[in-house]
Amino acid sequence: MKRALAILVGASLAFSVGCFQAYDMRVNDSVERLRYLKSLTKNTEEPDKNSKLVAAKVYIRAPKGLTRAQTFTMAPIEPGKFDAAESFIDTSTQATLHVLARSNAPATPTKKGANPAASAARGDFTADVVDLIKGAYSTELDAAQLKPVSPDAHGRKAVQYRSTTLDAGGKKVEVYFHGAKGDPAQVALIFEGPPDALKNLVNQINYSLNSLAVGNAAATRYNSGDDASEEASAAAQAVF
Repeated sequence: MKRALAILVGASLAFSVGCFQAYDMRVNDSVERLRYLKSLTKNTEEPDKNSKLVAAKVYIRAPKGLTRAQTFTMAPIEPGKFDAAESFIDTSTQATLHVLARSNAPATPTKKGANPAASAARGDFTADVVDLIKGAYSTELDAAQLKPVSPDAHGRKAVQYRSTTLDAGGKKVEVYFHGAKGDPAQVALIFEGPPDALKNLVNQINYSLNSLAVGNAAATRYNSGDDASEEASAAAQAVF
């Protein structure tokens, strides 16, 4: 009887210790998430819900200080070439982020008798963006120059890109491509500006790159944001 009681007590203690350890892990994860979200807010702007990127289901947070321009400023674009084209600019430093996106969702049929505006013929997304970059910066660029990169994600899972850097007449141009034809959307992020301006934004650019989401994940973030749970907030009060 005593032996059975001892076994039962031991099992109960082991179970309790396991539960406390699991709880501690959840709390630690929540605290780390809150730390990251605090840094994300410090280094990036809130997404602009009036952007065309919302309809294209592309979520991106621009580096801190870069706000959406009224028009796409990199180069003229033929209507229909892309589903969304936005520019975000810091007028004080001339640092700029251009975003080009193409949704791969099935096209919605037009109503019978409708007269849609003429749109440009679409080729391969990467090829279309490369052609636009070459014209905008009067520089040579080939898709073969794009190499896989993983931006510093500050301990979290990084968003994967293909990237290259260009020298364009005193400007530095950093080009990032994300997504393939089978993905919900394909996105090109082009950072441009004086070399010193982009150098000073390295940390903010990494946070921006890793904020990217497409498809349903983008829609969810636009609707609910990156807020942590109330439980995690309560657990982290001592930290902040």
